Amino acid sequence: MVLHRNRSPSNSPVRTFSQQTAKRDDICEQKLVGGEKAVRSPTVSSVKGKSRSNDSPSKAAENKFNLPCSARTIQVLLLFGSRVVQTIMRQALAPLMIYLCYDISCTPQDQGKMLSSFSLGYVSTQVIGGLLADKVGGKVVVFGATLLAGIATLATPMGSSVDEVWAIQVLMGAFQGPLFPTSVVHLQKWCPQSERSWASTLLDSGIQVGAMIALPLSGAMAVYIGWQGTFHVYGALACGFGVLWLSLAEDDPQNCSYITDEELQFLNDNCAKLAAAPNNNDKTEEQRMPVLAILSHPCIWAIYIAHFGFNFGDLIAPVF
Repeated sequence: MVLHRNRSPSNSPVRTFSQQTAKRDDICEQKLVGGEKAVRSPTVSSVKGKSRSNDSPSKAAENKFNLPCSARTIQVLLLFGSRVVQTIMRQALAPLMIYLCYDISCTPQDQGKMLSSFSLGYVSTQVIGGLLADKVGGKVVVFGATLLAGIATLATPMGSSVDEVWAIQVLMGAFQGPLFPTSVVHLQKWCPQSERSWASTLLDSGIQVGAMIALPLSGAMAVYIGWQGTFHVYGALACGFGVLWLSLAEDDPQNCSYITDEELQFLNDNCAKLAAAPNNNDKTEEQRMPVLAILSHPCIWAIYIAHFGFNFGDLIAPVF
């Protein structure tokens, strides 16, 4: 009699294999369901991370490089640098006159003639420069004026007589004439009304800073490199600043490569409203004040007399 061992259904090979297959299917299903839940309901930290990373995607794409201060501050500092450089070129002749007269024989009358030459050219192009800046923008005008004035400064030592030095200084003054009115045009789109006081003050202080550099430094430099080398240094400085201006200055904030979205919106909300204010009367023709009305206005003459006194005390009185 042969005894057969009873095998339970659970120990059957076929049954065991089917159970293992079902178990694997359950595990896979659980993983899939868990993955779907993770996708459908992400964690709070992941949502915050995504929102932070997507806050300003356009800023990173727009900005080519970042600067430590605002774009409008950069524009004001550039105009300040322009005032410093142009004042250095303008004031260089007076302290170098004594060295120049060693090489070019000149009388006291000749010295006065050369010192006044800059003003003759300077007054002749200010109105033209302001009109040109309104047409083509301040960036091109400041660059061209600074570059040409730098070239004239470099060419000053080429003058071998009083008349030649006088003519070169007249040209330098004519090239610098557009710089002052152009700075006002440039600030219109960059400085809101609430910031124009400090911007104008900083620009005007550039005149004094330039004089503080040129007057004591010119004589000291002339001792070591000569008056010709001093003019060459100042001319090269002007040309180098012109390149810097061309790289960073911009007429319109919309075209600035390093302005942030927030600052651009701020300038659009403030400066754009001021620029559009005269057109609120729905008039097709632009209103312009007649020239005669401008020249006869008391405020204009008050500003003119005050500026005349300032320039006389700053430029003419020290000569005497």
